Amino acid sequence: QTGLHKTLLPAAYGGYEMGFSAMLETSFAIGKVCASSAWVCGLYMAHSWLGGLFPREAQDEMWAQDPDAFISGSYAPIGKATVVDGGYRLSGRFPFSSGSPGAAWNLCGAMLPIGPEGKPVPAFTLVPKADYKIDWQSWRPVGLAGTGSYDVLVDDVFVPAHRVLRFSDAVGSTAPGAEANKNPLYRESLLTEVPFALAMPAVAAAAGALERFIDENKVRQTHGAVVLGGKRIADFQTIQKRVGEAASRIDACRLLAQHAVEPNGVVEAGADALRRQRLVGERDATVRIQPELELRVGEDQPALVRRQHLTRRRSPKVQPHPVAGQPQAHGPARF
Repeated sequence: QTGLHKTLLPAAYGGYEMGFSAMLETSFAIGKVCASSAWVCGLYMAHSWLGGLFPREAQDEMWAQDPDAFISGSYAPIGKATVVDGGYRLSGRFPFSSGSPGAAWNLCGAMLPIGPEGKPVPAFTLVPKADYKIDWQSWRPVGLAGTGSYDVLVDDVFVPAHRVLRFSDAVGSTAPGAEANKNPLYRESLLTEVPFALAMPAVAAAAGALERFIDENKVRQTHGAVVLGGKRIADFQTIQKRVGEAASRIDACRLLAQHAVEPNGVVEAGADALRRQRLVGERDATVRIQPELELRVGEDQPALVRRQHLTRRRSPKVQPHPVAGQPQAHGPARF
């Protein structure tokens, strides 16, 4: 209904082709409220772009009659395929297909014998919902339960050749979809753009937790019986310092992501510029902002504290998730 999934959809199907910067900011705004919703929405947007890398015939199958069709996906090339006339027979279990309950298609990674001398190479295959089943018992996590990242089961399904995209073409900016979609957006590298669709919900969740902490402590006062009673929490320099540190690190993460996906004419500049942008994106995706902070929200005494050892985590209370009907943790939110 919002049309957010059209952010990166090809214009030929009513899409906006707005670029990855718009995707990141949308994911950030949603993620401050619900990280699961940001995760799924970000992937739906990214997969509309990824679908635009497939040959035009595959794009027409997906969107000519239904431009609102969503695509979920499992990237690991673990599917098994055999060559048949006109395409392949595909089988496999494809885990962590986020957003699969609401999707009409699923990206299934597989090793296909399409390399030199028939050597298997990794590739994406597109499978319609009618040709796969969802294992509804495969996604029972504590965190991000609302993403619906279920396993997708494919059993000896025919995949025509036009519904195949080599990993190397998606990464190397040589995808066949660029012939149909002339916007330079569809010659960007998969490794430059998509990883940040996965990273931004965590940054947004940290920002949302920080905003809640600030709002809760604007009027809070200490309750010391002898000393320090009646002092505003917001006036303590230690609190101000920690809030400033957390805010600066959140901003740094956002800026790194935006810097990595900003095209700056690299597509037009040629292969060397694309390669450099890809390397910058891979670098920025692995940066860890130190010292790491832990945001603890929802307790009687909200506080920003430095991350403790993982062994000190407490077992959360589990309740049904309102979106996916799966367990969800209620307690300290750690980032």
